[in-house]
Formats: sequence, C-alpha cells, structure tokens
Amino acid sequence: MPSVRTNPDYLEGTSGMGRKRNSVVPAPRKQRDREVGRVNLTEMPVELLTETFSYLELKDFVNLVRVNRFFCDLMLNRRHAHMWRAAREQVVGLPDLPPFLSEPAFARLLYSKLCHGCGIARVEKVQWWCFKRYCKPCREKYITGHWPPTRVLLKDGEYFGYNFDGILSIFKPDRHAELYHKPQFRQFLEIRNATEDSQAAKSQLYEDQKAKIAMLRKHAEVLEEWADEVQKKRSKELAFVSEQRYEDICTRLIDEGWGAEVEHLREGGKLYDRFPIVRESSKLTDAGFRRVLQKLTPILQETRATLNGERRQRVLARRLQRLRDAIRAFYVQIPRQPSMLWRPTRGDLVHEPETKRLILAPNEQNVTYEDFASLIPIVGPRWEEAVKAKLRSTVREQVEGIPDDVDPLNLAVASFECHQCRNFGAGPQYYPALVAHSCFRAPLHRSKKEPEDELHIALLKLSEDNQPINMRQLEGNTFWRTKSLLAELQLPPATTTLQDVEQLRLRWARWEDRSVDTWYTALANPPPANALPEIQFWRFATAEECAEAAAVPERPCDLPTARLRNAEWACALCHDGSGTIRQMADHLSLNISLVYASRHSLFDVNTCVADGDVFLHPGKMDVKPSVRLPDPDKNMDPVRIEW
Repeated sequence: MPSVRTNPDYLEGTSGMGRKRNSVVPAPRKQRDREVGRVNLTEMPVELLTETFSYLELKDFVNLVRVNRFFCDLMLNRRHAHMWRAAREQVVGLPDLPPFLSEPAFARLLYSKLCHGCGIARVEKVQWWCFKRYCKPCREKYITGHWPPTRVLLKDGEYFGYNFDGILSIFKPDRHAELYHKPQFRQFLEIRNATEDSQAAKSQLYEDQKAKIAMLRKHAEVLEEWADEVQKKRSKELAFVSEQRYEDICTRLIDEGWGAEVEHLREGGKLYDRFPIVRESSKLTDAGFRRVLQKLTPILQETRATLNGERRQRVLARRLQRLRDAIRAFYVQIPRQPSMLWRPTRGDLVHEPETKRLILAPNEQNVTYEDFASLIPIVGPRWEEAVKAKLRSTVREQVEGIPDDVDPLNLAVASFECHQCRNFGAGPQYYPALVAHSCFRAPLHRSKKEPEDELHIALLKLSEDNQPINMRQLEGNTFWRTKSLLAELQLPPATTTLQDVEQLRLRWARWEDRSVDTWYTALANPPPANALPEIQFWRFATAEECAEAAAVPERPCDLPTARLRNAEWACALCHDGSGTIRQMADHLSLNISLVYASRHSLFDVNTCVADGDVFLHPGKMDVKPSVRLPDPDKNMDPVRIEW
C-alpha cells in the first residue's frame, strides 16, 4: 500500500471551503537519478577529449560547438585549430581552405544551417558569392539590389574604370538586376577612407581590391561546384533510401493482404505521389510501418471498394452482352425481316424478375448464355403483351365506343406521335413499328440526388440497346391528328382499321392542286388545330384520279434510296448491320461490314432494296411523296374552292 500523509492545511477547524477535513494526499514518488551512469565530459582531461575528437567528422565539430559554453571555448581555442584542420582534410573532395576564412568559420559555412545574420533561422542555401547564409529578413537587410547611396563617395572611378563589378562581389540573378553585399561594401569604404590620399596609394588599393575580388570569385566557384556535387550525391542517396522505403512499404502491405490495392495504387505513381509518408528519406521500421498503415488504411479501403465495383461492373457487362446475344438469337434469323426489329432490347428485359435475378447473381455464380436463352421465350412474349396491354388501354381511354371484339391497336386512330420527329415532317407511328423507334426509348441519366444501383451504372456504360421503352411518352398521346383526319373523311374512329385507310387515296380539298396523297402523307399534314368544323381540308380521290395517279411513272428522285439516303437502313444478310444508304452500299460491295465480317458482293443498292436485301429500319417511317397528276389543258382555268 502506498504511503500517505495528512495535509495540515485541512485539519479540523479550518474553513469548510475546499476539501474535506483530514483529507489524504499521496506522497510524491521517488524519481530515479537520471544522471547515474553518465560521465561529465567537462571534467575529463583535455588530452583525452582531444584524442576523442580526432575520431569526429567536421560537421560534428560544428554541432559540438553549440552544446555548451565549455565546448564552445574548447573548440574555438586557436591552440585546437589542428583538430579542425585534421577533420577538414578527412572530407573527400573538399576544396582547400580559403585564406580569408578560419577553420571554424569555414566549417560553419559548410555545415551549419543557421543564418549568419540573426543566428536563429535555418537556411539551406549558401550565398556563395558573399560566403553567407541569410534568411529572408536578413537577406533584405544585408543584400540590396538598389544603387547604394554610399557609392556616390567613390568619385575616383578612373582607378577602377568605373567597373564596380571588379571591386565588389556582385550577384546578377538576371541581366537587369545586380545584388550587392552591404557589409563588404562598407568594409571597402572604411579601407578606402583610411588610405593615403595619393594617386599611387589609391591605385594600389584598387589593384589589391580587384585581386581580392578575383580570389573570392575563384573560391566561390570551386566551393559552389563542390556543394552541387555533394548535393547531387546526397539527393541520390536520399532517393535510394526513399525508393527502398517505398518498396518495403509495398511489400509489407502486400503481406498484410492489400496486394491488389497496392498494385492499383502503384500504377501511375498514385501511391508514391499522393502520400509523402511513403517517400520519406528514412529507413522503415516496425513502428514506422504501423504509422504508415494507419495513414493508408482509408485509401486502401476506398481502393478495395473501387476495385470490387469495377470487377462487379465487368461481370455485369459480360452478362448483359449474353442477354443481348440471347435476345437476338431468339428474334432474328437470316435473312432478316423488318418485323424482327420489333423486338425488346436488353434495356426492356433487364428488369424482368428472372433476367434481373441472373444478372445480379453473385460474381462466383457462373451465369452462361444458355441460362439467358432459356428465359427469352418466357420474358420476351410477356413483355410484348404488357406493352400491348398498356397501349390498348391508352387507345380506349382516348377513343370512345371501341367494340370489345376489335383490337384497338389495329385501328387507324391508334397512331402514336413522336414529338421530336414531328418537327421534321414525319407522321405518327403505329404498333408494332413504334417499338423500334428510337425516340420512344427513355434516355438514361446519372442521378445526382439518389445513389445509383450497380445495374443502372452498367446500363449507362452500354452504347446501344440499353434504353427501355418510354411508356410515359406513349401513354400521353391524344391521337388528335388521326381523329381530325377521320372526322374530315367522315370515318368512324372506333371501327376504321389501319388496313382500311392504307388503301385510300386522298386529295387536298381547299384548292385544286395536282397531287394525290396517301393516308400517311395526310397524317404528316393535318388540318390546323384551330380550324373551323365547316371547312374541309381533305377529300377522297375519285376513281379516275386514282387511275390517273397509278399511271404516273415513278421518278428517280422518288426512290426511297434517294429520299431517305441519310436515314437508317438495315442489311437483311447480317444479324446486326445498319447505317446510311451510302454506308450500306459500301457494306454490300466492298465487303465492309458495319458490325460483323461478311461477304455479300452486291453492287446495286437499289436492286438490293427492291429484293429485300436492304430495308429501311422500321423505326423510321417512310412517308411517300404525293403523286403529281399531269397538268390539265392550259386553256382551262384552275378550279378554286371557295371558303
């Protein structure tokens, strides 16, 4: 039990403030004498100290001077200059001692980092042109770039040819600046003022000063060159130590189980450049490694999460590719038909429960192409029926009186308008061709507010077949074009089918133009939304007009390859080849496949279009131009229909 003692300040009868009466305070611990076993160097004989100091290096002498007053007096004693000289001669490659410096001053200039002005600040760089180390405040105090005011006293410039560079140590950082050392200039002025005022004495003074400055510059150049070599050698040594430390850290981190993370961070110098702790110029110890590991653990954990995410994304990308191949194998056969492109994409089927379960299976699970191929006959038709059910519901909501035995998607009124393509004169789309229309696909975007799931990120990285059908845009149609056109023609929208109106030939009723149009052409040019009901814009073409239009030969400019040369065309002889008509011509003739290598050797693209080897992408509606009837007799006045 530790000894205790009673504090007399808290005996009975004292104030109630503070501790309680008879409080007990612990007795102070006994401190072990720290000086036991140490030798007092100041009490050693000088001869023994001198013998001991002979084994020290020159930079150790500089540090020893600053230990205490005893060593300062001992080392700076002129009788011990031989110790400084012996230590200096042991430095390999060190130039000779400049005659204007003592041994301690020379050693201090080389190895002491303290400022020569204030003696406090640490300065790494030596101003060799003036043999000083100056911190920034002292450099501004003792070195100036302005014309010294005292130089006006040097009126005898004929003795040195007005060349101050010859009588002063001048440093020129650039061609416009000159730096002077004030103490040197002041010392020279004192010597000059003390010199006899005669021509011979002044001439001798300036000659001696020029020789002194030349000697200073010579020693400065030699010492600066030596210091640069020492610095380069030291830099190489530190770089080697730093590199060795870096390799040791990487090796130990790998042994700790961070192998993949270390290899990832080592690429491009991420680990070496971003963390100064790994490139320190000191040998790695066990305690130092624990400090490094504690510092690097957050970035290693972050890197591990990144690598796991990238590995997961690669697995998802392979599975999505297998899903795409399975969809194409189920819906597409060679030769391709336009109806084969009315199929769901992987962006549509990826959220089906069965396919999503396969795609998001753990990385260790082997998900093959056959697994997806067995699901497509189930999820594909199910998706088609779900889309048709939503579209039928949309049509029934907008059109009243549709019989139960009539499929709303077969009606002429069930045309779904694309707001983007409408600006370019294209008409509405009908099912099932609208499934292949790219504008009805919902674009994918990165969410800035909600965290994205891994499947959404994988879909974003795909270049095609990643967008699901946009049911919101399709369900927002009001079918106003077809409703107004059917009302013009007095056809019931609830029972008039698309097959009925595709056979119709129509004429513009407001004035007599010479064009015969189809249903799709009329849809591309509907009556204005604010038109009066009593004004008729379209009428049926008569039998004579239809016969006359059928006799009009087709012009070359009316060919689909001419009208739609920039539209998307598809090759029926490839699984997945498409492009403009010029690209398809090159693809057919020069054996350049857009996706898959193939050999077609077909040279007439118009013949290929007529034969079905090349067809217009079903998502691009072909609105055929109006047929221009021959002009009537020029003597007849054109018939104008009044309002």
